Amino acid sequence: MADRLARINRQLVVALGELISERLRDPRLPAAAMIAVRSVDTSPDLRHAKVRVLISGDATVQQQALQVLQRARGFLRAELAQRVALRTTPELRFLLDSSEDAGARVDAILRELATTGRMVETSVAEAAGLLRGAARILVTTHPDPDGDAIGSLVALSEGLRARGQDVVALSVDGVPASLRFLAGSAEVVETLPTRGFDLTVIVDCADARMFGARLPPRSYLGALLVVDHHSTVGQVADWLLRDPAAPATGVLIHQLLAALDVALTPALAEAIYCALVADTGSFRYQNTTPEALRLAAELVALGVDPWRVASQLFESRPRRQLELLSRVLGTLEVAADGRAAALTVTAAMLAETGCTIEATDGMVNFARSVEGVEVAILLRPCAEGLRVSLRSRGRVDVAAIAQSQGGGGHHNAAGFTTSRSAAELLRLLFDETRRRCAALARGAAGPGAAAPERGGGGGGGGGGGVGAGLGQEATAWGHHRRRVGCWSSTSRRG
Repeated sequence: MADRLARINRQLVVALGELISERLRDPRLPAAAMIAVRSVDTSPDLRHAKVRVLISGDATVQQQALQVLQRARGFLRAELAQRVALRTTPELRFLLDSSEDAGARVDAILRELATTGRMVETSVAEAAGLLRGAARILVTTHPDPDGDAIGSLVALSEGLRARGQDVVALSVDGVPASLRFLAGSAEVVETLPTRGFDLTVIVDCADARMFGARLPPRSYLGALLVVDHHSTVGQVADWLLRDPAAPATGVLIHQLLAALDVALTPALAEAIYCALVADTGSFRYQNTTPEALRLAAELVALGVDPWRVASQLFESRPRRQLELLSRVLGTLEVAADGRAAALTVTAAMLAETGCTIEATDGMVNFARSVEGVEVAILLRPCAEGLRVSLRSRGRVDVAAIAQSQGGGGHHNAAGFTTSRSAAELLRLLFDETRRRCAALARGAAGPGAAAPERGGGGGGGGGGGVGAGLGQEATAWGHHRRRVGCWSSTSRRG
């Protein structure tokens, strides 16, 4: 009998964890609450079951989440009857696990959630609901930020402040000099306060792993929401608001602010316009959609000065940056039958000119401008070895190349970091470009050849851009939606 009860209890732990993850949709459930079913204790007659749960967050969040579970008992019991074959489905009573190691177990679950990457794609309306319900919010973006990253970061954080919410804006590499003209950029910090958050939003980056050791523990960050338009995704967040068809993450921020009923001031409009201009290359790249142009017109009507933004992003360069550029252009290599061009930045060049790595933003586009080139490459020094930015004219999918090296990005703009030597890396990338261009030529010559894939957007003013992103393989998302902020500590279903 004892063995049978133990087996039933294990079944109920898994089934309840999955039900809470997949079926619980109560809007009163706090964004910071992640629920794990720790144990189930069923009575011998199977009429009653005590369900002990671990809930992340402070005492208030835990009690609110527990009340949601109590209200859902009837619903969960009915669903349980469909999943577990028992003579009698027990009545459920939820209890908060208050044992001494409960806090440590919550942290362990959060760490595992970050590792396994169980997350759910969400809508603009649902993401806005998460933001409304959060008491304290961290907004951050990827290292080596570009115009889309900083524009999105500033627009969202300032928009939330306008709602009276407690917000901290973080850029671990600071704000590039060319973007400090944005109102609100002075509020962006490079170090975190002692007090944690109940919701963290990462913009223009779908993989928290690219932060390395610079991202605090999940217990400090709270729930994780990613807002991004890249095609590659690292599965580390709880919620993902993503639209690869969007010309910039700033477009999604614009939609979020509208859903939050935040009126666009000229300053907010300028930050979004900056994001849009940066990632469309001043409306020159293939991601310059009708939506992008309509939004730009709306933002200009709100008071944005296009020349002010363009001059700050593209035409305000210190002399030392041009001296660096002259050295970098001297490294130009053209290979793969003229289809690949590479530029290299060395640590010595940076030291000689007094430049930081920020000064290399946009240099990859000089390689792409070489006549006949399909793939442009920029190598830059970094702590891991080399940071590689890739750009395409539209025919070659550079995101696929980056993914093969542990990176990611868009069809037309991608990147990765590597410990390979520059010579070895360039041989590999030149060979890969030659192979892909040959395959495209064979396909174009054959019957029924498809047109080249439309690009997902260029790198804009920030040469780091997607090149800084270390996303993993793109994830194919189905229509089945799961709230993966809540899951069973024993269930491992993907």
